[in-house]
Amino acid sequence: LTERASQQSGEVSSNDWYLAQSNQGERLWKAGQTQQAAAIFQNILNALGETASYQRCITLGRLGRCLKSKGRSPEALTLYHQAIAVAQQLELDDRVKRQIGALQTDLGDVLRAMGDYGAARTAYEQSLAIAQELGDERGKAVVLGQLGTLALFEGNLAEAAQRYQVA
Repeated sequence: LTERASQQSGEVSSNDWYLAQSNQGERLWKAGQTQQAAAIFQNILNALGETASYQRCITLGRLGRCLKSKGRSPEALTLYHQAIAVAQQLELDDRVKRQIGALQTDLGDVLRAMGDYGAARTAYEQSLAIAQELGDERGKAVVLGQLGTLALFEGNLAEAAQRYQVA
């Protein structure tokens, strides 16, 4: 159905086209076909151009997620920074703030994987602040769990236990 929808979804870069392509990319990513998903997300970015938009922000994050899962952390890091920069150019409504928070969490995960624990902590704390501002209990729990994992990596068992308990 997704394939048929993408074939009938209208002109390239229309909203219908974007949704069909995004759904197909997400489906492939969830099925572990990250290279194919990354190709779709890159095609979306090419069609969207350089203009700041929510669609561009989301797609940069999705492409970053694909690259991270393929072990290409430095490239994912660049994409997450780009996505955050795009989001900051948009009107900062709750939807955009929530996306920035998710991107900060993803950024923290990549930084942690790269061994940059200080920068990872900063990213996680920025995400936590957004979740608190929005009253997003699930988002807070996720980030607190990530901070607990970071504390484990740093060898701080007391902080890890405290973060996990609060989460």
